[in-house]
Amino acid sequence: MGGRGSRGRPVDEHSPRQPSSEVTGTDTGTDQPTANTGDEKTVRVNRRWERFVREAIAEVVANRSYNNDFVGMDALRAALDARGTTRDAQDKQLKRMSKDGTIILVPESNRKMLTDADHAAAIRIGGDDCHVVYWGEGHHRLPPEQ
Repeated sequence: MGGRGSRGRPVDEHSPRQPSSEVTGTDTGTDQPTANTGDEKTVRVNRRWERFVREAIAEVVANRSYNNDFVGMDALRAALDARGTTRDAQDKQLKRMSKDGTIILVPESNRKMLTDADHAAAIRIGGDDCHVVYWGEGHHRLPPEQ
């Protein structure tokens, strides 16, 4: 937990590991803290995770033969695993992003078609195992259901 990185800086266990070519040392200052997101470091970590999840979803969508914005959690987790993230960190950040409205996590409606890998990759939200993730532009801006 929280060891030291290759440059002697503390390693944040909840932050996705970046390839060394992406490490630039300092932020550009574009990540502004808000009352709802906490301090500047938290904002940077959250934005990094959002970028990683968006890239992972785009990667999965680009590598399949059909066009659909919904991605299985098994494919998303495989893409995030390839980026060096832990399951605990994935769960924490995906739950935060779901709560914030950045992504939508839903259970698979046809549970008979779920594989063991689907069940293992599911994330529990509000008492339901969610097997599918969606990141669509503007979905969080829709009016609430009445």
